[in-house]
Amino acid sequence: VATWVVELEVRSATAFEKQLRGGACPVIARLENGKIVLDLRTVEEREIDALVGAVRAARQSVQQQSSPPGRL
Repeated sequence: VATWVVELEVRSATAFEKQLRGGACPVIARLENGKIVLDLRTVEEREIDALVGAVRAARQSVQQQSSPPGRL
């Protein structure tokens, strides 16, 4: 089945994937070669904004978790 994928290079793919799954809008991604892979085969056009928001929220959460104490 033909599809489009988006690969995200992130510092910690495991932590990022965990945030995606556990977010307000859960996103199921896969890990390949240290990257997050989002398969867009089942994403409908009306869901794109929610997907982008979920990725941004996961990025922000992972960044906050990896910040040194006392810094934002």
